[in-house]
Amino acid sequence: MPLGIRDFHYLNDKGLLFFALSDMKITSRLDSYLTNMNLPWEQKDDTYATVGALIFYRVGLRETDGQWVFTRLWAKNFPVQTNILYWIPEKQQMLLGMDNGRIYVFSITNKGVSLSQDADIHAHSKRVMGIAYDVENNHILSISEDGKFKCSDISTEEPVHEEIIGRGGLKSMIHDKFYKRLFIGDGDGSIHIINYSNYPPELVGSVKSQSGSCIRGMCIDNDLKYLFTGDTNGNINCFDLGPIGKERFAKQLNQMAGLSKLRYLVWTDGNREIFAGNDNGKITVWDANKGQSIFVLEAHDTAITKMQWFEKSRYLMTASKEKSLCIWEVPKVWIQEEVPDGKQNDEEAKFKTMKLKEVLEEHKDDDSNFKYAQPEANLASDTTSFANMNQGLDPLGGGQIKANKMNTDDDDLLGWNN
Repeated sequence: MPLGIRDFHYLNDKGLLFFALSDMKITSRLDSYLTNMNLPWEQKDDTYATVGALIFYRVGLRETDGQWVFTRLWAKNFPVQTNILYWIPEKQQMLLGMDNGRIYVFSITNKGVSLSQDADIHAHSKRVMGIAYDVENNHILSISEDGKFKCSDISTEEPVHEEIIGRGGLKSMIHDKFYKRLFIGDGDGSIHIINYSNYPPELVGSVKSQSGSCIRGMCIDNDLKYLFTGDTNGNINCFDLGPIGKERFAKQLNQMAGLSKLRYLVWTDGNREIFAGNDNGKITVWDANKGQSIFVLEAHDTAITKMQWFEKSRYLMTASKEKSLCIWEVPKVWIQEEVPDGKQNDEEAKFKTMKLKEVLEEHKDDDSNFKYAQPEANLASDTTSFANMNQGLDPLGGGQIKANKMNTDDDDLLGWNN
């Protein structure tokens, strides 16, 4: 039973890569639901059909040939879909939000080679769509398609505060740790801003986008106090948040029209660019200053589910439903202004990428272990030396990386619409 990548998170300082996997096929999920359902006259047991999983790898470079090495360390199966991951660096814990509204808390144990489950919180009645963490109160902050924002205490595994927000279910959330703010997007195209500097958290403002479409992705420019949202109609909306504490006066400034069915946004501080992942597997790179797209990257064959950006090394990690993870080296300068001899430089404005061959293979029916296809770099044995493991993505420049040209899309060059 094939499982696609719903979410992932890479810990650059530890060289650990987490995956939340789910069966994306509606028919398979329905079949699994019926299989896992216990009727009143049936005796409950621990066997079930797997539709979700959490796994993590150690990532490094082999000393002898500089090849990538991915070692699977741990895996756990679930009878429901996984949906979202959130890493708590202060506690070295990973949070996993599920399709049935539950949130699991895991800690890294055994010197970083396995996970232990610390908590199972019944937070919501529907799919968990966003997770954050309040360090001072030890609370998990979460949103769901049930339309509720909740605070849950990890130690007691009980919700301690809840609030119904917006319409059409809550679809996305980003966390501003520095100013202790949450930005929540709903299915009706509205942004809700919560401040949790005091308890209980306070809804300080809401603003609706001009398009009124379901918000799937968000990113923030903290330098200029701008919030960018992406909706299912393909619009990227720019909001002026104003001074801290004045979020109730937030307003939309303008809008970019792009590819439809947008799913995820990533912000880059250095070049002030936005990466927008779409349902068709393409990633559009936008210049936030000009409000115009620079390139459209044909990154995957199916919907983009997650992206993670590394500012220092300018690497972009992307995942999609087709069970593949890509690492892209993003150019610092997109267009070379001066070309020797008046010739176009074939190497300008290129992405470099290495695509892993099927990070995961089909899940086996024994409901116990996963078997994985080998990536470009051979899987390591337990005795492999990881000299550069703690450098995380930094050593990627020495790996075998293939360059791919980018394609522009004239329909995606519409720019800012005031």
